[in-house]
Amino acid sequence: MRIQRWRFEWVGALLWLCGVPLLAQADGTQLAELQEEVSLHRSLLHKRLALPTLHSFSSATRAWRPYAAKPARVRVISLWSLHCQPCVDELPMLTGIAKKWRSQAHDVQFLFLADPPDENPQQDVQEFWLRPHVARLAERCRSEKLGIWAAPSGQPVCMLDLHQADAVRSPAVDGKLPLSKAIRPLTLLVDEAGVVRDVFLGSLLQRSKQLEDAIDNLLKATRAGASASRHGPGHS
Repeated sequence: MRIQRWRFEWVGALLWLCGVPLLAQADGTQLAELQEEVSLHRSLLHKRLALPTLHSFSSATRAWRPYAAKPARVRVISLWSLHCQPCVDELPMLTGIAKKWRSQAHDVQFLFLADPPDENPQQDVQEFWLRPHVARLAERCRSEKLGIWAAPSGQPVCMLDLHQADAVRSPAVDGKLPLSKAIRPLTLLVDEAGVVRDVFLGSLLQRSKQLEDAIDNLLKATRAGASASRHGPGHS
C-alpha cells in the first residue's frame, strides 16, 4: 500500500511539473490515463510536427483537394476519428471556436484531421461531414438543442452543427499521427514553425475556455516573437 501511494505521489508530482491537472482520486484506469497524458506531453511537446500529405473536404463544393494553406501563427489540430464518440461529440464546440477565427485565418487555423487514415476512409469522412450526426434519443436531441434527422433505420439521430468547417485527412497510412489508443480526442496547438506548443488529451467539452485561453496566449507569444525579431539587432 505504501509503495502504491509512493508511485501515485511520484506520478502526481510529474503531472504537476508538466502542467497536467491532477484528479483528487484516481483508480487504476484514471492513473493509466494520466500516465498516458504525461507520455504524450513528453513525446510531442516542443517537438516539430511532421504533418503528412493532407487533403481537405469542402462541404460547399463536395470535393476533396490537396490542403496547401500557408501555416498560420497558431494551428489548432484536432485529431478525431469516426469511431471515437467523444471526438465526434466535441466537434460542434471546436468548430464554433474555429468560426470566431475564420476572418483571421492568417493568425489561427483549425485542422479537423481524421486520424488514423486507415480507420477513416475518405468516403466515410465525406458522408459524415455532409450529414454529421450522433446517435441520441430524440428527447436528448431537443435538450441539447440539436437538429433531429430520421436515419434510414427510421430512428431519430441528432444532427451536429459543424459551422461550415472542412474536414482534413491523410490519404497515406504511413503518415498517421498518434491518436490515443484509448480512443480519446487529441488536440495540438502548433506554432508557425510547426513546433507543438500545447497538448490536450481527452474531451474539451468542459475545457473550452482553457483551450481558447491557450490559443490567445500562444498567439500573443508568437506576435511578440515576430515583433522582437523585426526590432532586434541590425534593425532600426
